Amino acid sequence: MKEAYFWCYPWDLLDEGPDLALDRIAGEIGAQSISIATTYHSVAQFRPHAADAPARFVSESAAHFQPNASAYSATRIRPIPASWMKSRNPLERIAECCRSRNVALRAWLIACHGTALAARYPDAACKDAFGNRSTSWLCPANPDVREFVAGLAADLTTNYPIAAIELESPDFDSNPHTHAHEKIGLNLGPIERLLLALCFCESCVQSANDADIDAAAVHRSVRVHLAPTIAGEPPRTTTTIDFLASDGALQAYAQHRTHSIRAFVTAVRRRTKTPIFVHAPYSPDLAGWNPADLAQHCDGFIFPAWTESPDSRRARLAQLVAAAGSPDRVHLGFYCYPPQTADGPALVRAVHDAVSAGHSTIGFYNYGIAPNAGLDWARQAIRFARRDR
Repeated sequence: MKEAYFWCYPWDLLDEGPDLALDRIAGEIGAQSISIATTYHSVAQFRPHAADAPARFVSESAAHFQPNASAYSATRIRPIPASWMKSRNPLERIAECCRSRNVALRAWLIACHGTALAARYPDAACKDAFGNRSTSWLCPANPDVREFVAGLAADLTTNYPIAAIELESPDFDSNPHTHAHEKIGLNLGPIERLLLALCFCESCVQSANDADIDAAAVHRSVRVHLAPTIAGEPPRTTTTIDFLASDGALQAYAQHRTHSIRAFVTAVRRRTKTPIFVHAPYSPDLAGWNPADLAQHCDGFIFPAWTESPDSRRARLAQLVAAAGSPDRVHLGFYCYPPQTADGPALVRAVHDAVSAGHSTIGFYNYGIAPNAGLDWARQAIRFARRDR
C-alpha cells in the first residue's frame, strides 16, 4: 500500500484538537494523509467520539475555509464561508499541524452539489425539461460554475500545502432530487430517471446547439417520452441503451454531457498544477460521466467501493482501470463502520483484496463519523495491507 488516508471534516479535527486527532490518525492508526472537506453540501452528522462537543453537528452547504477573493475574479459566483467558523480559518491550523507531522493534506472539494449556492445563484443551477430549477445542484456546463470551482482549486493550492485535489460531483446530479424530503408518486425506472436528469438550462442548450444538436427538438422529445410516466404508467422495460438508440437526437444530447464535464475538469486543471482525482459518481449514466473521456484530463479516479454490489463493483472497477490505464490510478474508498462494512475482518479482507489488485491508495470514510471500534478496524486493515506487501 502506497498511501492510506482518512476523509475528515474540519470541525471534527478542530473540536477534538488537530494535534490529538492527527496523532491518532497518523501515529496510532497509521494513515499517511487526510482529505479535508473544504467545500461541502448540507450535513447533519452524529459524532460518536467527539471530545467535549455536541454529539450532533449541523451545517448548511458552505466553504469550510476562508476564501481569498482574488481567486474568483473570472466568475460572478463567490464561496459562502460556513457560519460555524466565524472569523477562524480551521484549514490554516490543520495545514500547519499536518506540516509539522509530515502528514499529507488532500483537499476534498464538492463541486456542483450545494443548496446554498443553488439558492443564491438559481440561474446557474440545472433545469429539467419542465423548467424546474434544481435547489441543490449547479450545472457543470455553466461557465460561471466552472470558473468558480477552478477558483476554489487555485485558492486552495496557492494558499495551503495541498498534495492533491479530490473533485467530487463535477458532473450532473446522479440522483436527481430537489429537496431533502422530496415526495414523488411516479413509477420511475432507469430511463425515466435519465429523462428527468437531463438539464435544459441556457448553458446546456447553447452547448448542444453549438455542437449541431437540436436542443429544442430534444426538449420536446423528452416531454413526450415522460408524458406516460406523468400519467402514472409503469416504467419502460427496455434498456437505456436501446431506448436512446431509438431517438438519435436524444442520444446525442445525453452523450454531449460528457463534453461539458470534460470542459469542467480541464478548467480546474488550468488553474492548478496539483494532482486532481475525480470521484466516480453513483450512477454514471445519470451523471453524464465517461471515465475514458476524462482519464487524460485528470490524474486518476476515486471509487467509493461501498456503494456497489459485488458484481457491479467488479464491472465498474474494470471500466475505471481500463480508462485510467492502471489500478494504481484508481483510489478506492471504504466505510470503516456498519452497515456498509460488517466488521473488522470484512474491512481487512476488502483492503487486502484491493491492494493485491494494484490499488495502492486507500481511503477510509469518515474519521468523525466512525465509532472508535471502526477506527480500530481501519488500523488493522492498514497494518495487514502493509505486512502483505
